[in-house]
Amino acid sequence: WCPGRLWFRSALAVCAWVILTAILCTGSRTGWICLALYAALWLQKQWQGHRMMKLTILAVLAVGLAWGISVVKTDSTNGRRFILERSWELVQARPFAGYGSGGFLREYMPRQADYFKAHADSGHAWLASEVYHPLNEFVWVWIEFGLPGVLLSLGALAWLLSGLFRRRDIFSRMLAVSLCACVVFALFSYPLKYPLASVIGIAAVERMCSGMLGRGRMNGKCWRWAGMAGIVVAVVALIKVSVAYSYEYEWSRVARQALRGHSREMMPRYAELYGHYRHDASFLYNYAAEQFYAGRYVGAWRTAEECRKHWASYNLELLSGDICRQLERYGDALFHYRWASLMCPVRFAPLEGMYHVYRERGDNLRADSVSAVIRAKKVKVLSSEVIRIKEEIGWQTVR
Repeated sequence: WCPGRLWFRSALAVCAWVILTAILCTGSRTGWICLALYAALWLQKQWQGHRMMKLTILAVLAVGLAWGISVVKTDSTNGRRFILERSWELVQARPFAGYGSGGFLREYMPRQADYFKAHADSGHAWLASEVYHPLNEFVWVWIEFGLPGVLLSLGALAWLLSGLFRRRDIFSRMLAVSLCACVVFALFSYPLKYPLASVIGIAAVERMCSGMLGRGRMNGKCWRWAGMAGIVVAVVALIKVSVAYSYEYEWSRVARQALRGHSREMMPRYAELYGHYRHDASFLYNYAAEQFYAGRYVGAWRTAEECRKHWASYNLELLSGDICRQLERYGDALFHYRWASLMCPVRFAPLEGMYHVYRERGDNLRADSVSAVIRAKKVKVLSSEVIRIKEEIGWQTVR
């Protein structure tokens, strides 16, 4: 009997209970898949002489997971499949070279709009929304960096997992199992956007490299040079992180002031930040929106066009339509509102913009037509904005 071992087992039991409770409460199907993976690994280790029993249990787990993926949350499953189908179209167009960094954000939403333009009655229109990721990290890598990026990623994962599973210490095994869970999540989500997956990956690489360096019998001089290089890299990284944090803090402060109704006063500060963030799509969109609220419509249009080089999105098209309306460029405004409506057919805001354009142009017939569409359109998510549009426009008739 060992108190330390008892405490360790108790801590593991508590962690397991918390994880299981979280999966049950969230209904995460990917979480269930990871639990099935852990069960399979445990069976492989514990029941090495019971082949038939292991196969039976694994078959039951596989059937249960297949049922859960196909039956539970069918709308979510259909939506994910739709996104992967459009993403695969992008892959087929440029399978080897990819689209470069930021390629998915530039290319996906226009592809989705093209689909609904060709399939106006598609049932997927009810599920479509703004998409920022294909919900599969390997597909994302393929779109961004092409086939070489996918092969490099798979090769690195195979090297890490095989090396960690060969090691006998408990920490390496824990890293290997955690990395397997990250791979499973990478098939259905975007774990690379969260710090935990990065921490696990860095720890796994460090574990493998430390083992290789240990076997290489590095002498003291080599260790000193490696230590110095590590210190230099750490200092450079700290400086870059500090500079980035200072800019992010300033942008956050300026954006909060703008949201309080001080957009015009914040324009000089946005102009100063532009030099640092001129290639950041999120900043450019925020800058264009605040220029619009400040009444600087020409500047807002230029910033929106610059943002479009990095990001094609429903919100950007909607903003561009609003800007063109204020500039009385009604043809361009209609183009952007229609494109936004094709990207997300379930939304009401583009129809509202089109209605106001027709009113301002004096085209009462088309304004009445849009009003009728708004009145008859089904509501996916009832919100105050949808209620306002329905009440203000859906029941109006232009005379």
